[in-house]
Amino acid sequence: MSGFNQERFEQILEEGYSLNSNLCVMDGLGLYRSFFRGFAPYALLLPLINIVLDLFTPSGLGMLITSLLLAPVLNGGYFIVANRLVGRQPVSFSDFFSARSHAAKLILSNLIYALIILAVLSPTYMVLQKAGFWEWYQLLLQNPTNPNPPEPPLLSSQASTVLLLNLIPLVYLVVSYVWAYPFILFFGMGPWQALEYSRRLVTKRWGGVFMILMTFFSLFILAIMGMALFRGLGNQAAAIASVVLFLGVPWVYCSLHTGFARAAGALMDGIAKPSEQEPAEDEDEEAETSE
Repeated sequence: MSGFNQERFEQILEEGYSLNSNLCVMDGLGLYRSFFRGFAPYALLLPLINIVLDLFTPSGLGMLITSLLLAPVLNGGYFIVANRLVGRQPVSFSDFFSARSHAAKLILSNLIYALIILAVLSPTYMVLQKAGFWEWYQLLLQNPTNPNPPEPPLLSSQASTVLLLNLIPLVYLVVSYVWAYPFILFFGMGPWQALEYSRRLVTKRWGGVFMILMTFFSLFILAIMGMALFRGLGNQAAAIASVVLFLGVPWVYCSLHTGFARAAGALMDGIAKPSEQEPAEDEDEEAETSE
């Protein structure tokens, strides 16, 4: 694991680091705009591959291949290109595919992450199974055009409490693992080690990273609502709206990289660190949020 300074990493965890979610989002937008001609077509690559796979594979298999095998490698390319842009290095479209040299680690890390999330969600699965939710869902799928669909099962107060409490570890881990790919790409860490180091680093400013993701989650919800309106205008309008939605993916990864660069830039020369400094007031607000 060349270039990684364990002592410096522990020092960062002890001292903390500044992370302003608003600046990360705006800096991420700046990176996106600076190489839009590369980010935009690359963002459409994954959904296009998924469409092609769906045409030649059984139902659901294409999505499984895309999410478990292709997405980790292709999404890793966003971090590599964003890092080169922050470091003011020349960038070409081929740089997006540089993550393929770490393909095995990225895929395995993604698989471990998926298994962890499934394990965390096991209480939710059992509660819904006991309530008869999955049987109701199967009936719904069998006749989706039924004008009188069956009523969904009612959950007891105890079951609702379990579902609510299960969200706590789920949200914590989903946020905590967002920097696993950079640890693999820039520090050569193994899959499990990258997940754990990401969790430890994010936890120091968990609130700030959470706000970055919540910003895009809110924008995503607004976009979904907008797509519902576009469907009323016809299939072509809905397709255009879907493309616009995918074009937002590079912005998310660029913003996550700017956050990672601020947190871990001092660990290794291979990580370019943004030069902008956050205002002291914003740093204090982020620290309070994370606490």
